[in-house]
Amino acid sequence: MPKDFAIELHHCREDSQRSELLLTWFTNLLNLKDEQEQNIISQYFENIYDFTKKQQFSDTKMACILEIMLYLIRQLLEDTISEEQSFKNFKELLLRHSVQRPPHSLAIFNLDDVKLINEHVQETYYRYYNYYLYALTSRQILQLRTEPLIQVEDPVLDRLEHAKLIPAREIDDLRQFFSYDELMQIEKENEYMLRGPGRIERIMREEMDKLASHMEDRIRKQDEEFLQKVNPTKK
Repeated sequence: MPKDFAIELHHCREDSQRSELLLTWFTNLLNLKDEQEQNIISQYFENIYDFTKKQQFSDTKMACILEIMLYLIRQLLEDTISEEQSFKNFKELLLRHSVQRPPHSLAIFNLDDVKLINEHVQETYYRYYNYYLYALTSRQILQLRTEPLIQVEDPVLDRLEHAKLIPAREIDDLRQFFSYDELMQIEKENEYMLRGPGRIERIMREEMDKLASHMEDRIRKQDEEFLQKVNPTKK
């Protein structure tokens, strides 16, 4: 998202002028022809702009969050991805722009920004994700799933899917098998994770996971309510 576009938005004196600019810019980028779809997208990006203005974000921050949301909405339109996958992508994009680790990521947002953006996007986009999906996509998706004919109880064993990946550098018993070069590399990695940018990255991921966990029950409940409204039970 060009920074010049964010500056141009700030210079719009009239709401109608800003709305027209947002409508033209994003509907062209998303190649939207339907007037109803154009209005939905335009109103959403107006909402994002109002949020950035209220938080007094810089032009760079505003352009970045607009670009992130443009990417997510394009995924919804073109790939019809699930809400869970979309939210996972959102968290990853937000994290990439919150940790200074060039060339992989740049710290455009601080932790307070991340919390504000995450809360706003969940309340205004993911809270109504299925509505956007229903209004903006025309493809009919039929999801098929197989169920076993006979239910067999699994033995009570630890499941591999619940396992936690432990880096080799954290297992002391393996150190005797490492070469000198490998031990030096492990020391560098430990330094990076404990006192370098890796520490910030770990903190950011933990915060994002905490914020996401609070929304899981709400998302499931909203999905159920949406399905009931789309396919009401016939009496």
